[in-house]
This record gives sequence, structure tokens and C-alpha cells, in this order.
Amino acid sequence: MGILDFFSFLLSPKKKAAEALKDPANFKAYVEKQSYSVSEQKELCKRFGLNYHEVSKEVRKSASVEKWAKSLTIVWTGNTDNIVFDYEDSDNNKTSRTIEVEELAFDEHKNFYIKGMCQLRNEVRHFNVAKISNISVGSKSFLFQTWAQDFLEVDVVSLLPKNTRTNFEIIKWEGDCPPTTFTYKDIDSRRRITVKPIRLYINKKGYLDLDVEHENGSTETLYVSRIDTMLSTDGYKKKHFQDWVKEVLELQNVS
Repeated sequence: MGILDFFSFLLSPKKKAAEALKDPANFKAYVEKQSYSVSEQKELCKRFGLNYHEVSKEVRKSASVEKWAKSLTIVWTGNTDNIVFDYEDSDNNKTSRTIEVEELAFDEHKNFYIKGMCQLRNEVRHFNVAKISNISVGSKSFLFQTWAQDFLEVDVVSLLPKNTRTNFEIIKWEGDCPPTTFTYKDIDSRRRITVKPIRLYINKKGYLDLDVEHENGSTETLYVSRIDTMLSTDGYKKKHFQDWVKEVLELQNVS
């Protein structure tokens, strides 16, 4: 809401004005414009049926977020296709979000954030990439790194100092590999499987994961630490995992 629109709101019915004042940015802008003292701010809240302590708490929180946002290093800004993803809140609840992307940035710890208009909340927000999953554009799905490269032309990995932990999956290899057979340890069993490796990456916790495709077309994420035998890829000799990555996987066509 523009500042002039907001001030005109105060001339509107009390209920509408109160709703406008609940927005920390509106409240802060109005009391600063009027140079209100604390007692005058309390009187304003009383006039519109608001709890001063709750309002002032939200104003301080908003100011803190604004200060944090200004400290971010912006690596991309512009226009791109809307994205859809699942987002996990502080209570571990997931909701589907559609975002009109405006910026990509990282903080002092090299954690990345997507800024954009959230259609669900109808406001501009910063989204922590660590809490984002299942990014899609149209009918295609992406990991964050691939999406940033394909749509923003930003190589996010190149922005990281060597051996730096971050908040997104770092792709080590992605492409087309022949069927590969090995034994995999589940929690309470072992299984011999033949799959097509499609992606190897470091997950958000810093461990290696291998995405594979089964013969029926379904996909699965495997923990590399649970691969229990040498790997046998069609056309190659059996290899231990590290040798398999260097001598088999990295020689395949990269997507």
C-alpha cells in the first residue's frame, strides 16, 4: 500500500483504518510521519482498538528483517518465469507456494534466499532455499542449482568458497548413465538393485545422495553411505564407489 493510500485509509471507517495499522510498515510510516511519541502511539492504538505492545513488537521485528535484507548480497535481479515449490515453515508445516521471482541473494554464511511476491500471502517475502523443495516451472522440476543456472544464468556454486557449507544441494554430476547394479542397505534389510543413475549431489546436510531411476520409470534417492558393494555398470568392470564416480560416472553424457 502506498503511503498516500494508507493515510487516506485513516479517514476511512475505523475497521479499515485498524486493518491498515496492523501492518508494521504502515504503522511505522505513519507514526514517523507524524513524529508521534510513545504515549501518542499508545493513544493511536487505543483509538483503533490495537494492542500497542503487540504492534510495537511486530514493528521491531519488521525493522530487524528490513535490516537483515539490506545486508544480503544480491546476485540476480530481474524478471523470470514464476516458480512453484513446497515451503516448510518454523512448525514444519509445508505449503505450496507460487512466487513471482524478483531477486536471488545470499547472506554472510553463503545461504541463499529467493525474494519474490508470494501469491498465497499476497506480499513480497524472502524464502530460505533450505526450506524449499520440489521447485517446478510449468511441468518441469528442478533442484535449486539447476533452476538458478537455467533460468537466471547464475552459477551459484561458483559463488561459494571451496569446501563451504550452504543451504542447497550441490550437484556433482547429472546426466545419463547405463544401468548399474549394486547392493543397497535399507534400515532393516539389504537389496540387490539395478538402476540408472541420474544425479549425484551433496544434500543440505552435507552428505552424498544418488538419484536413480528404476526400470518401471519411478525414481528414488539413495544414500551413498548405504551402498554396500562394488558397482557394476553395463560395459564397465566392477568398481568401488569413488573409482566408479571417476572412471564411469564422470565419463557419461552430462545433461
